[in-house]
Amino acid sequence: MFTRLFRFSLICAAAALGGTSALSAAPSKPAGSTPLQAVRLRDVTLHYAAVGRGEPVVMVHGGLEDYRAWSAQLAPLASHYRAVAYSRRYNFPNRNETQPSYSAQVDADDLAMLIGKLHLGRVHLVGHSYGGLAALLFATEHPELVRSLTLSEPPVFPWVEQ
Repeated sequence: MFTRLFRFSLICAAAALGGTSALSAAPSKPAGSTPLQAVRLRDVTLHYAAVGRGEPVVMVHGGLEDYRAWSAQLAPLASHYRAVAYSRRYNFPNRNETQPSYSAQVDADDLAMLIGKLHLGRVHLVGHSYGGLAALLFATEHPELVRSLTLSEPPVFPWVEQ
């Protein structure tokens, strides 16, 4: 158990340190040409790439990124986990449908519905930048669905005053 958790922590650390910058050139397809899939949530369709088998790892990208920010991490994670990288609403290739006001809370709610629709159960959750805030909100509201939480540069301003 400890070995698996340690290995997962190393992979997540490498993912976070490997760079998920919106300024880096992201390929148009995830690693290994994983087909893009879509899931309909209450008022939006979100696109995602999923690879591998095993405990699920859900990756939440930062503000100006999309699912492709995690392309370099999909293949390494797929050897031991079911890795899911999705695009948050308003991000490529999702359409800008009529949607509620945008907030990290909306993203956290979307994440909860995505995990439910994909029948993932308890997940390892990885969030970068603004996606880290959405992941943190989700984890505080649904701790029963989180196996582990890895955040890279999350904005934690709502908690600074507390």
